[in-house]
Amino acid sequence: LWADRIGNASGNFFLDTDYEYLYASESLEWDMGTVQALTRDWHQAQESEDRLGRFVDWLEEDMPGRFEEILNFILEKRANE
Repeated sequence: LWADRIGNASGNFFLDTDYEYLYASESLEWDMGTVQALTRDWHQAQESEDRLGRFVDWLEEDMPGRFEEILNFILEKRANE
């Protein structure tokens, strides 16, 4: 999730669009399809923000312990590949 966010590769207009892209691109067509798509993306972006916030809260509860848990998870995944 975070890698997609920092790489502007989430597939979500609100999470992937920055000022440079907005200024360089053509303006959006404001038809019903665009409004519906943007509405869906807005709700998805809000859910993404919530998920990321919950993860950060979980991480900050016990940073050394959570870091160890994440590292063990990654190492186990690599061992099973």
